[in-house]
Amino acid sequence: MVKGGSVSGSSAEVTLVNSSGGRIIISDVSFFGDFVFSQNFKLNGSSSFPVTVSAGSELYFSGIVSENGCANGGSIGISYTDVFGIARSFKVNCNSGSSVVYGAIAHYMLDEGTGETTKDSRGSHDGTLLPSGSGPVWQSACPSEKCLQFDGLEDYVSSSGFSSLGTSNKPYSFSGWFKAPAGETNGNIIHMSSLSSGLGWCLPPIALYNGKIRGMSWPTTYVYSQNAISPETWYHFVNAWDSKNGLRLFVNGKLEGTAPQPAYTASGYSNYIWLAFTPSGCAGNTAWFLGQIDEIKIFDRSLSSFEACSLCKEHA
Repeated sequence: MVKGGSVSGSSAEVTLVNSSGGRIIISDVSFFGDFVFSQNFKLNGSSSFPVTVSAGSELYFSGIVSENGCANGGSIGISYTDVFGIARSFKVNCNSGSSVVYGAIAHYMLDEGTGETTKDSRGSHDGTLLPSGSGPVWQSACPSEKCLQFDGLEDYVSSSGFSSLGTSNKPYSFSGWFKAPAGETNGNIIHMSSLSSGLGWCLPPIALYNGKIRGMSWPTTYVYSQNAISPETWYHFVNAWDSKNGLRLFVNGKLEGTAPQPAYTASGYSNYIWLAFTPSGCAGNTAWFLGQIDEIKIFDRSLSSFEACSLCKEHA
């Protein structure tokens, strides 16, 4: 049993894992601007841990917060000193439930159950269900509370404002769940573009292709699931890219496809994100997606194997 929590305080992006009866680990804590560390982390009064600052004044940290875990409803404080010598801190709140991976720039729970808007619970990238009046249909019995059914003909969700995805060599990850009926072998699950038409710089980072789950990046790089999907079965996916690990595809928490890709050549614009959408004339284009989609998350960093596994277990 893995337990997760939430973070309050200094706008930290945190991955919190609290294994039952064991230690809490925080990894990939990111601070921006004046939240650049000049000293090591002090973890709950314990010894210091090293800190690495990368380009763009962005910091990533990994270390053990507590060897004894954290009781549900409790919290653990973390303190540090910024570059101006000012003492700062933030708090980790420990809640029951499955593991939680933090740092998403967008999270579409798809739990509204009604209406033509799906909220981005992490930011301001709310999605619109289209065509208006005849778009995707809300469903129950999903990995999360609700999800969306797409008809494979014209249903889709559109959202915008993803500047990090339009930035070359900026790491990213897409994660989510989908289910397809018998006979559905090709379809864009997630589509990405520089233009509001879905064209311009455009590709589907996650799609079904000849029955397999396919991850894609640019310059043209593909990774595939090891096996074709089974009909009417929910699958969890993660498409993650960074310059060190290249392009990786995780299916149900397992790494199934890798490809070297030292650079990501992005659009140079703030990108649009689409669910189940397919325009003509885009690299790697497959078809309109027929099936159900749930719990879409987008990150501006590359998720680790452990995080991909944790996300899969959230709604398994």
